[in-house]
Formats: sequence, C-alpha cells, structure tokens
Amino acid sequence: MTDRIRKILAVCLREFFALTGSAAAWVFLVIFLVLAGFLTFMVSDILSIGQADLTPFFDWMPWLFLFVVPALAMPLWSEERRSGTLELSLSYPVSVGELVTGKFLAGLALLLCALVFTLGTPLTIAVFGKPDANAIICGYLGALMAGAVFLAASCFCSALTRSQTASFLLSLLLCSILLFTGWERVTGYLETYLPQSVCRWIGQLAVLPHYQAFQRGLIDTSEAAYCILTTLLFLYLTGAALSFSSTGIGGLFLPGAMSDRYTWKHLARLAGGIVTAFYVYFCLIYAAGTAPLRFDATADRAYSLTDQSRALASSLTRAADIRLYLSPANSGMSRELLQYGERVEWLLRDFARASHGKIRLNVIRPEQDSSDEEAALLDGIEPAVKTGTGDRYYLGIAVSSGSKVIPLPKISPARESLLEYELVRAVQNAVRKRRPVIGVISAFPVLGTESNGAGPASRKQAPLYFAQELSKDYDFREIALDAAAVPQDVDALIVYHPSGISTRTLYAIDQYLMRGGKIAVFLDPRLGKVQRKQDGSSLTSLKAELERKQSGLGGLPAAWGVEYDKDSVVSDMKFKFNPSPSEGVLSVQPNLLLITPEGISRTTPLTAALTRLFMIYPGAFPVGNPKPGLTYKVLVHTTRFARLFPKEKTQAEIFTELSGDPNAEREELPLVLDITGKFTTAFPDGAPDASGTDGGQTHRTVSTGSPEVVLFGDSDMLFRDAAAEVRRGADGQMSVIPWNDNITLLLNVMEKLCGGESLAKLRTRMPMSRPLTKIAESRSRVEAEFNDRYSALLRDLQQVRAHASAIRRRHAAAGAETRFTAEERKVFTLLSKKESEFRREEKKIRNSLKEGLDAINSRARLVNIAVIPGAAALLGVLWGILRRVFRRRRSKR
Repeated sequence: MTDRIRKILAVCLREFFALTGSAAAWVFLVIFLVLAGFLTFMVSDILSIGQADLTPFFDWMPWLFLFVVPALAMPLWSEERRSGTLELSLSYPVSVGELVTGKFLAGLALLLCALVFTLGTPLTIAVFGKPDANAIICGYLGALMAGAVFLAASCFCSALTRSQTASFLLSLLLCSILLFTGWERVTGYLETYLPQSVCRWIGQLAVLPHYQAFQRGLIDTSEAAYCILTTLLFLYLTGAALSFSSTGIGGLFLPGAMSDRYTWKHLARLAGGIVTAFYVYFCLIYAAGTAPLRFDATADRAYSLTDQSRALASSLTRAADIRLYLSPANSGMSRELLQYGERVEWLLRDFARASHGKIRLNVIRPEQDSSDEEAALLDGIEPAVKTGTGDRYYLGIAVSSGSKVIPLPKISPARESLLEYELVRAVQNAVRKRRPVIGVISAFPVLGTESNGAGPASRKQAPLYFAQELSKDYDFREIALDAAAVPQDVDALIVYHPSGISTRTLYAIDQYLMRGGKIAVFLDPRLGKVQRKQDGSSLTSLKAELERKQSGLGGLPAAWGVEYDKDSVVSDMKFKFNPSPSEGVLSVQPNLLLITPEGISRTTPLTAALTRLFMIYPGAFPVGNPKPGLTYKVLVHTTRFARLFPKEKTQAEIFTELSGDPNAEREELPLVLDITGKFTTAFPDGAPDASGTDGGQTHRTVSTGSPEVVLFGDSDMLFRDAAAEVRRGADGQMSVIPWNDNITLLLNVMEKLCGGESLAKLRTRMPMSRPLTKIAESRSRVEAEFNDRYSALLRDLQQVRAHASAIRRRHAAAGAETRFTAEERKVFTLLSKKESEFRREEKKIRNSLKEGLDAINSRARLVNIAVIPGAAALLGVLWGILRRVFRRRRSKR
C-alpha cells in the first residue's frame, strides 16, 4: 500500500509541475480570479447586502468551474494521446489506476490553489464584519467537492479523444449536464417529456442540489457521499477508457474489426465493468441517502435543535404523534420548498430521537386524490395550489395526543426562524391536560365580535392579531369594563387599554391581585396612528371614539408605587423612529420609538434575547414612591435623552425642543415595568359600593401567594401593523412575519405569568445575523457629522412653516378678498428658501453616504478584481523564471 501511495504521489508531483509550468494554466487561473471577483463584488454586490454572508460568492463557484475546470483538465490525457506519449506512460511500473489517480490529484491541487487565491473575498468581508468562519470553511469544502466532480468528469472526456479542443467541448457538455439538470427550470422542462420517476433520479444526480447544503454550513453525509462516489465513478471510467485503448485494438469500425474474438473479449470486459460500476454507484448512493447524518457547522448552530428543545422533548409526560405531510418531488413543489421540507423532516426526526420514544414521527407523502390527501384535510392541513397547472401539494405538520389534534398548516421558509418554537409549542399544547385561561378587560373587541345583522356595522370582527397569537396556547374569558369580579378560573389577566373602566372593576382587579393574581396591563396616554382595519375587522368607529381618550387604572398605579401620567407621552431622540422619506422629505418622529438592545434589559429571560421593540406614543412608569415589600424590575426603558411631553404637542414641536438641547441627559424612563412582591390594596376602606364585592368574598388588604404586575406604556404596540408585516413566501402563500419583538415580549410575559418561561429562548431565536458593522459605523459617522446642521435647519423650517400656516388660516377666516401684505409675502419667500436649503442638506447627506459606501466598494473591488489576480499573474511569471533557471543549472551539470 505504501508503494502504491508513493507511486501516486510521484505521478501527482510530475503532473502538477507540468501543469504549473504551462502558461495556459496561469492564464485560466487569472481569468477565474477576475471573474470570481467581478461576479461577487460587481454583479452580486456582496457589500450591499449588509451581512457578512458569503452565499453570493459561493453561488457563483459551480458556474465558474463549468468553464475553468474543463480548460485545466483538457491536456491531462488528450495531449498525451496526441503526442504519442500515452503508451510510454502506460509502460512505466505504475498501474493505470495509479496514473489516473495521480493526474487527478495534480489537477485537484491546482484547483485548490485557485480556491486559495479567492481567500481575498472572505478576508475582505472579515474587515467589515465578523463572518462565520465555520460556514466559510464548509462552503470551501463544498466548492472543492463540486470541483472534484467536474474535474473527474473532465478527465474522463480528456481520455476519450486526442484533441484538446474536442476534450474541452466534450467536458463542457458533460459538466453542463451535471450542473443544469439540478436547475429547477430544466427539471420542469424535462417533466413534460419524461416520467416523474426518471426526472427525480436525474435531479438527484445533479451537482447543484448537493452543493447547496455546504453553502449553508451543513455537512450532510449523503451530499458528501454523492460527491465522492461520482468522482470515483468518473475516475473508474477514465481508467477503463485508457485500459481499453492500451489493448492495441484498432478502430472498431475498420473492416473485420468486429469479427475478431479478441475485440469482443475486451468489449465485453469493458461493458461488464461499466455496468458493474454504475450498479455499485447507484446502490451506494441509495444507501447513503437512506440514513444520512447531518452536522451543523455554523458557529451559531443556526440549523440545529437547541438544547432547550431536547430537554423539553425528553421531559414529556405523555406520548404524542407528529405527522409531517410532505408531498413527493413529482407534486409540482419548487426545489426551494422541497429542500425546506427535507430540513423540516430532519428537525422532526432529531426532535423525535430526543424524546426517547415519547414522540412518534410519521412522514406522509400525499398524492393527489389519495387517502393520504383526505387524512391531511382531516388534520387541518390545507393544500397549496400551483397556479397554472392546478397541482396540489402539501407541506404541513399535525401534532396529536389522544383526541386532541393541533395543526401547523403553513410551514413556510419565511418563518423558518419560528419553526422550532411552533413545533415545541404545538407538542406542549397537545400533551397538556388543561390550557391556561387568560381574562381580558379592554375597550377594544380583543376577542372579536359575532355578526348580529345585515349592515356593515354588524359584520363579524376577527380577534385582534395578538389575541390570535395567544389563542394558540391559551383559552380566554372576556371580562366587561364594569365587571364586579374576576372569575376564579383565570390564571392571568390582560388589561388592554381600559378606557372607560368602572371603579368597581378596578376594585375587582385589585382584589384579584390580592389573592395572588398575575396581571399584564397595557395603558396608553394617546392611541397612535395604527391602521383602522385589523385582520379583516373594521375598527373605524371605535377608534374614532377612543382616540379622544386615554387609558389609566385610577389609583392602582399609585398604590403600586408608580407615577403614571396619562396626559404625557415619551419622546426619545436616540430611539426616534425614522420612516422612509415621504415626498422627498425625511420624517423624524421622536414619539415613535424603535427601541434597540440599549433600552432592553439583559438580566431576565423575558427580554434577554430581544433585539427590537416598537412603541407608538408610549407613556412611562417612573417609580416615585416605592412601596415596602415590592420589587421593581425595569424590562424596557428609554435612554437618558428622553423627556415626557404633553400629548397635545405635535411631532414638529417636540423635535424642535429636543433638538434645541440634544446633549441634555435626564433619568431613564421605564416603558415596561415588572412589579413583584407583597402588594397592599388600593381600596383600604373596602368595596366602593355594595355591588363591587369580589363575588361576595372577604375584602383583602394584603396580597397572598405570588402576585405580579407587568406594566406596558403602550397599547398600539400589539396591533398587527406595529408588530408584523405580510410577506409572500416561496409557496405563493401570504404569511404574517414579525418584524420586531413586540409579540414575542407579550408571549414571554404571559408564559411567565401563567407558570413558566420554558419557550422564551426558542421564541427569541433569530436567524443567523452577522451585520457588516464597519459599514454601519461609517454610515453612522456621516449621519452624526450632519446631524447638528440638519436639526438646526429642521427647527428653523418648522418655525417658518408654523408662521406661514398661521397666516393662511387668518386669511382663510377673513375671506377670499384679503391680500397678503409685503411682510407676509416675505414669510412665504423665506419658507421656500428654507425648504430648498433643507432639501439641499438632505441631498448632501445622501451623497456623502453614497460617496463613502462607493469608496469602500471601490477599494474592495480593486483588491479582488485587480490586485489579487495581478498577484497570481506575477507569481506565475516568477514561477516560470525559477523553472527556467533550474533547468539551465541542471543542463550545465
């Protein structure tokens, strides 16, 4: 064995130096590097993505290999056959297999050198951010394996012909087949002419689907087996072709050639070897795919089941069944959905293994008009329909325990970050004997309304968005604003914008807390500008009424030691929300807060993993008179650049005041406050009237058990438009995707109030995110540089606009006959001047940002498109000079 390895290495070194001594190899190497840099930094513009993600770079690798690898491999055997040195090589004391392996390894070493030269791309990304090194290594491993498949196929084509041009074209054709058959458009085209089973096999033999797993940082044994086995198959075919040509048989089509028994003997041996090779190849491919092992190589373990999910699976007290409805490949599903379905199946199998037999997984692949399709419909899994063809396909999960069935009908790649959480939540709800009950007190129809007539005002209204999310885990009890008591079976209470709440209901809430109740309170000094229509339910009339009101809880906050001013809203210059420019003018709204981790507590599991919250005209809960026995924990707070303003003030007035003193620091204001401990009643004299007694029970003055109150300074934050957005997924279905952590915070709080925090970490598990921090810092520096000038211009502009508006109102009230005075015309001229000056300053900021980013892009492009390929060309020249010097010295000896 050692002798065989030594011979292979000797052949490899000889061929490697022969290849690197050729100018053509260096030319193709430089072209490869130039194209890689151009496609990555110009076509894909990888720096504009904002993430330290090399997926666009690795996406181009197979397409570059399609042209570069055949060019590198074409002289390996065809040149020897043309020059007549093949017979000399076969006469060496090495076998054909050793020659083939050595030459292949030489080509692979050269390909590896080409990949090493592309390390400038990940190094460039590392300068501006922190890419996942493990995922990059995995991506390069996948690229090397894909290149090895192309190289082995090109070696086979080179062994078939004497012409390098024919070898290149034949290799290009074969590699194109290996690449394009994995392309969804080609697969769809083939399905119109070939049976579905044949198309499925062709798709599985393509390079692209097997390469994509490595791009994501996943090492799959079935994908690696495909690359290795396909490479070995083509190397065997190369050896078989060379062995046949070394038998001395002339042209098969010459007169009398096929009548020679010697010819038939070798033809039979060649055909038998090829058939056996393909049979073994397909058997091994099938075996590798039956029980694949997958390893998550990403640093963030983005594609792995968390330890928390494993612990929850192993701690289940009741058995559960999980049915995955995943249509087969011939159902018309896109390749993206098929691959996502495979990842879902992988996750479910891992989850079932972690349960130690308590979870039984059944993967069902329903065909159209089959009994499996009927079972899917009975489990609540609705099909998606492929437009144009009418094909139905399924991708959904049903979890059952006993007679209880919980469907997850929309499994979409757009919600991949929530898949693990939704799965664990469904399993917990299925095995749970009793669902917790949440009481709801609100001026809104939180739980929706039933239709009670034919008019538009009597239409059925769906539950609000946050209630729909909570209904997946909890049952509800609606409690009126004038209720005398909170029902005994309520595990936790939500008081949501209780505008118009009665005193006796305040007493009922107080007594519920005294008996150990848990309460989440959403108060609002001013309802913000949320969409009038929520989830199909029109709230126009109710909203118009409530917009003139604020919500409070009477004397309850003061009894808890909190100073809540229902007439004041919080404004924060650092957390101010900057929406997209409208009509060319940037709108800055300091009353709309986009809260970053700087304002979110990291000391509690409730908020430890939250990254972004959005609040609209929020109130604050400063603890002015802390009560003995109570513990106050601030979950969300402002920065020190925030103030309370009367809610009547406009955004422009608030911005003018805050920007006039931008460096003034104040106390941080609590926006979400968690209060625990021993509460005392806010009604020491008992019920306010006879009907206000707590169901006839004894009046309590001191709390028992473990009561808890979580105060939120905003109600709008739970509306769908403030918490989520609607996107169209790869399956063509519309999905509601959270764009911030508002609902996540609510779910975390309600889970804690109802008895646990087991899903908080799963709920806040976000997709792998590695931003380009240096580019973001450059943007922030430019914005900070112009901020003072921008604020001053905006302040002056707002003052002139207010003056001009006052003039217009005065003339409108006086009638159409009045004319503007000279002084008033000067005001309008000044307004036009200020607006032009403001637009110029905004344009200057945008241009400065663009120039800075263009400079960064230009430097990165210069390095990767010109400098690195130039360095490779210079290295090739130096290598050629050194080889010539060595040859001269040898000749002199």
